[in-house]
Amino acid sequence: MKQQLSAAHTSQDAVTTTPKNSSPLLQGRWLAIALAIWIVLALLLLANFIASIPASYDQLHIICTNSTFGHCNIWQPTPGNMQALHRLGLSLDTYAVYTLTIDVIASLVFLSVGAVIFWRKSDEWIGLFVSLVLVIFGSFGISDSLAGTFITGQTPATVKLMVSLLLFLQWPALGALLLTFPTGRFVPRWSWVLVLLWLL
Repeated sequence: MKQQLSAAHTSQDAVTTTPKNSSPLLQGRWLAIALAIWIVLALLLLANFIASIPASYDQLHIICTNSTFGHCNIWQPTPGNMQALHRLGLSLDTYAVYTLTIDVIASLVFLSVGAVIFWRKSDEWIGLFVSLVLVIFGSFGISDSLAGTFITGQTPATVKLMVSLLLFLQWPALGALLLTFPTGRFVPRWSWVLVLLWLL
């Protein structure tokens, strides 16, 4: 009898402590809203990823003569890079294909993992958050090399604003993920302030 009571108390304790150690579940209307937001953002990010691949390939064929920080794409070749490629006997086409292939493969890994987490854990807010962060980083490529490279002077301002906003939020989102994983809660509670460090 004592063993049964002890087991009952243990089971009750497990039920009460489990919510504290797990991510809050989303249900009903909140789940539907969260799923809708995730799907819309994921589609927009996927569109950026697809549109940026050919644009990035074209960009990798343009020699960047102004190597000042911020003026060239992360993988865009410079005159110095061209000399190195010539010494190695590699063409600019080979460099562009190789670089873009590595970038796309890395992005697909992030996107695939994000999709799997969304498929398995979409009823938990931390699952949605983790998967969305992975999709953001995957769609923007290594070092943001695929982030809006398709944008031109004729691109609508709303598209430019959306890409800029997601670029701005991706690092604070990563900070929030590191601080809340795996329970989905900031522990201690004041630790949310540390997210501001990723805005600097």
